[in-house]
Amino acid sequence: MDSISCSHRKCAHCGRRFRIDPRVRRLHRFCSRPVCAKVSRVTSQRRWLKRERERQIQSKADVYRTQEWRRSHPGYWRRKATIGQYVVRGELAQVVRDFALQDMTDWQFSLVVGLVSYLTRSALQDTIASEIRRLIVAGHVIRRNALRALWRGTG
Repeated sequence: MDSISCSHRKCAHCGRRFRIDPRVRRLHRFCSRPVCAKVSRVTSQRRWLKRERERQIQSKADVYRTQEWRRSHPGYWRRKATIGQYVVRGELAQVVRDFALQDMTDWQFSLVVGLVSYLTRSALQDTIASEIRRLIVAGHVIRRNALRALWRGTG
C-alpha cells in the first residue's frame, strides 16, 4: 500500500489520482490532462513573477544603498596617481605613492616603467608594480649594507 501512495498523487486542479514521475517526485502536483497542465503553467508563472517582483524590490534597495555609499565615499575606487602627463592606476599607483615616484619627471618615470617592463617581459601594471617594489627593497638593502661598511671603516 505504501508503494501506491508514494507513486500516486491527487491532482491539485481536478482532484484525480495520477502517477507521479519519479524524477520530479516532490514537485509533481498536477496531472497531464491539458486543462491541468495549463493551470500548472499559470500557477508556476504566478509564483515566479511574485519572486521576481521581490527580487526587483530588493535589487532597487541594493542600488539605492550602493549609490548612497558611493556618494559618501567619493573617489574610493579611483585610486590613481599622476606623474606629469601620465595617470597611473591600481597596484602601480600604490607603488608610486609608497615610494614617492611621483617626484620623477615624465621621462624618468617612463624609463623606469619601460625598463622594468622589458626586464620582466610583461606590460601588466601589477607585474611591473610588484617588480618595482622588489627592486626598491633590494636597493635599500644594498644601500644599508654599504652604509654599515662605511661606518665600520671597511668601505
